[in-house]
Amino acid sequence: MHDGAYDGIDAAYRSPGRWLGEHGQVLSGPAEESYLVPPGPGVAPGALRTALWSEVAERVAAAGGGDPAHLTAASALLRELAGTERAAMRALAGVRA
Repeated sequence: MHDGAYDGIDAAYRSPGRWLGEHGQVLSGPAEESYLVPPGPGVAPGALRTALWSEVAERVAAAGGGDPAHLTAASALLRELAGTERAAMRALAGVRA
């Protein structure tokens, strides 16, 4: 869950990844967002609320036997996806403003 402006949402994406890694699991599907309080006229950035989720799998099954190269590639893909989604939401907020 992320509360507030989208410029800080990357921390919400990183936090579960660390916890999952400590518990032998990884994100195994694309990250998805649900805008519980989306941007719009009269909505302050601090009032925005976004639910984040993804599929989870055990590290060995999801990462080709735990190969660090697979984990690095998956992590890079998730960071790229998060950046793309943030840019889209900023553009949407600009259109609605």
